[in-house]
Amino acid sequence: ANRGLIVIFLVDFILVFIQVSLEAILTPMTTNMYDWGEVYNSLLYIGLAVLVVAGFAVIAAIPSSSVSHFDAKMIVLGLGFFLAGGIMATVLLEGSVEELDVSLTAFLFLVATIALGVPPLTIGIPALFAKKVDSEYLQGRSQGLLSATTSLACVIAPIFAGVLLCCMRIMSIIFIVLLCLSIAAFLLCWALGDFTERKAVLVADDDVEKVS
Repeated sequence: ANRGLIVIFLVDFILVFIQVSLEAILTPMTTNMYDWGEVYNSLLYIGLAVLVVAGFAVIAAIPSSSVSHFDAKMIVLGLGFFLAGGIMATVLLEGSVEELDVSLTAFLFLVATIALGVPPLTIGIPALFAKKVDSEYLQGRSQGLLSATTSLACVIAPIFAGVLLCCMRIMSIIFIVLLCLSIAAFLLCWALGDFTERKAVLVADDDVEKVS
């Protein structure tokens, strides 16, 4: 059980870390590459928000009860989008932020790919976390640790992004390494049965006791 929770903490940290890092470098990138001001940057954020909301709407329309391991699959899907965006960033982003030369279409596709990973991760992580913790005492303590993990990522990410503005490709490679680590750890725990439904097992045990 602890192994599965640690992996959930890791995935949550990487989600927030990459998301906040991108928020920190997005404006410097658009300013240097396209000479955008506040208006165009605001329109970009609005477009990304609409895309994320649309992603939430699509996921909400899926009957989760009819899909086995729905939460775990959402997390894998979100990590897959993030990994695809990281690979694209490694190919497209070379040199410092002042030296970047990426077409607007490629840049928007890159940002949109990463944004599409936010809804499944945002839905999957809390849902799977709640299923992993049984008692209210453990849930409160674990929720505090999860919040601390999120806060730590919010503090580290802007510093990390600011330091590596001089070498965007290294930043992208670090993102890929973190994502590959989280995907491998998550799939391993899933294969070992750490993310199976526990409530069904408890109900089955109660039925056995009643019969006996």
